[in-house]
Amino acid sequence: MLKKTYHMHTVVCGHAENLPEDLIKLAIAEGYEEIGISEHIPLDKNPARAIDWDKLVDLIAQLQVLREKYKKQISVRIGLESEYHIDSKYWYDKVARIPNIEYIIYGYHYLGDPNKPEAQFLNTMSGQALLDKWSSEVVTALNTGYYSCFAHPDNFLNGYKAWDKPAMEAVDKIVEAAIKNDVVLEFNINGINTKEKHPEDSPKNRFHYPVKDFWQYVGQKDNVKVIIGADAHDPYTLTQASISRGVKYVEEWGVKDKLVDTIRMDYLKKVL
Repeated sequence: MLKKTYHMHTVVCGHAENLPEDLIKLAIAEGYEEIGISEHIPLDKNPARAIDWDKLVDLIAQLQVLREKYKKQISVRIGLESEYHIDSKYWYDKVARIPNIEYIIYGYHYLGDPNKPEAQFLNTMSGQALLDKWSSEVVTALNTGYYSCFAHPDNFLNGYKAWDKPAMEAVDKIVEAAIKNDVVLEFNINGINTKEKHPEDSPKNRFHYPVKDFWQYVGQKDNVKVIIGADAHDPYTLTQASISRGVKYVEEWGVKDKLVDTIRMDYLKKVL
């Protein structure tokens, strides 16, 4: 049974079903000891792909009240899921300074600067030049010190579909940066449920993520840390029944001995 998880979303982001209090009640019923709600960040110059800043601030205030209300039953942590791109460093620096945030998960969803409308989804990536761009941008983000977890790090394989030497070399760079900066890699199980809900949008012979080749390779690395992430956009994904399906692949793919159950908290003030 999973006791802690730190990647989940609410209706505030516009593409999740969970009401904040309902999410906490479900986590209590499912036996969790600690959860983190990590909403997507606002974007300055690309608001169509992000939540409203004021709505995020209101959510954080609501979560503080709910944390106090349920503190005898569960520990509730408050985080964010954030992109990063050096071209908009000013904006990600501002996001990292949002009051009462305890941690930030790094999520790479776009090629180029997601703070700009011309950014394209990661699944459009093909060719080694874009693969090298991806790995370089990820390393730059992890080196900022802002992030304690890297969400769905295998997501790049939805664009760059070959598991070959360049892909392994790119992963080597990511793993090295993650170890250096004490960033935990997330074994994201949301893709397992997504394949069942939307098979027409999923690869035929595997999940969007987790991706077997990636995790079998990471499982051979020394000193890397891995955490199971629910990435809950709907209630079912947070349930232990859903989590157990992901645990099955963690064991089969040789990642179990890399697992940790928590990520760094309250560190942002030290890096800002």
